[in-house]
Amino acid sequence: MNALFKLALLAGTALALTACGGDDVAQALNLGAPQARFVNAVPNSPTLALYRKGEVQGDAGTQGYEGASKYFDTVNVTSTWDVRDAAAGTVLGTMSMRAENATRYTIVALPGSGTMYNLLQISDPYSNAATSNSGLASVTTVPPRLRMVAANTKPVPCISGAAGNPTGADGAVRSRART
Repeated sequence: MNALFKLALLAGTALALTACGGDDVAQALNLGAPQARFVNAVPNSPTLALYRKGEVQGDAGTQGYEGASKYFDTVNVTSTWDVRDAAAGTVLGTMSMRAENATRYTIVALPGSGTMYNLLQISDPYSNAATSNSGLASVTTVPPRLRMVAANTKPVPCISGAAGNPTGADGAVRSRART
């Protein structure tokens, strides 16, 4: 009976973990590797590539304006991330980011000053996915003339002043419930 009890306890634990949020036990326990994706939100920009520590992140692909990569695994260290012209290799923007386990990062290239781009980091712990129905929302500050509207995995940049603009005067993104 003791062995049967242990087997039932083990099976129940496995079932509970699977029900906690998908098919990845490490993700459900917040132990998974960090993930990143790249979004190009710079109008009239060349095709951009994402680099970490001087090495191209092939899983991010090359992104034209309004392009977004899928999430890809990365490592949990502090690294310098660069956005470069995919054809010429010219560095157009850079930032330092510490990637933590069990967290998804979106790196967004935004218009900067002159020929340089600003890079915005958005962090979402696995347990607080932006597309979940839990009522939690990620809030970040973006330039007042730009906002991001999430639709599945591809954010779409929009110019403020358009109908339904969720940004306030300070540029903070506000969310609204859809019906």
